[in-house]
Amino acid sequence: MAIEDKEEKESSNSPAKGGGSKKLLIIILILVLVLLLAGAGAYFLLRSPAPAAAPGAGADVPGAPTETTEIGTMYPMDTFIVNLADVLGKRYLRVTIQLEMDNPRLARELDRRSPQLRDAVLTILSSKKYEDISTAQGKLRLRSEIVSRVNAFLTSGSIRRVYFTEFVVQ
Repeated sequence: MAIEDKEEKESSNSPAKGGGSKKLLIIILILVLVLLLAGAGAYFLLRSPAPAAAPGAGADVPGAPTETTEIGTMYPMDTFIVNLADVLGKRYLRVTIQLEMDNPRLARELDRRSPQLRDAVLTILSSKKYEDISTAQGKLRLRSEIVSRVNAFLTSGSIRRVYFTEFVVQ
């Protein structure tokens, strides 16, 4: 009788182990399938090109390129060193600027008007306080102010953007 009880326990444990291993195998297969599907979805999502924006979709966003994202011809300006308009006057700004032109022929006019342009930029820079130019938003405002002031002098084209290639406040 003891032998029969022992055999009965072994036979009852065997199907449970077999059923448990089947469940474990099914769970592992499902997990592998889910991981493969997630990997394939991520691959196609990251590899597919971005959908084309509707015409005029980025026109209302400030700072968004309105005409083209292609970089035009650059016109380098000499380095500017100015005292900032702080109360104690102990800070100065050293900035080097590149102007992006809408056409390469504008370079001749920029050369001719260089003293006027330098004076206009110097006036803008020296009127700023440290708080005005210390943030990214302040630098964006400074760029747009320089673009509008320089474009006011030009007749044979315009400046698209201003790039700061050096910007040090001390």
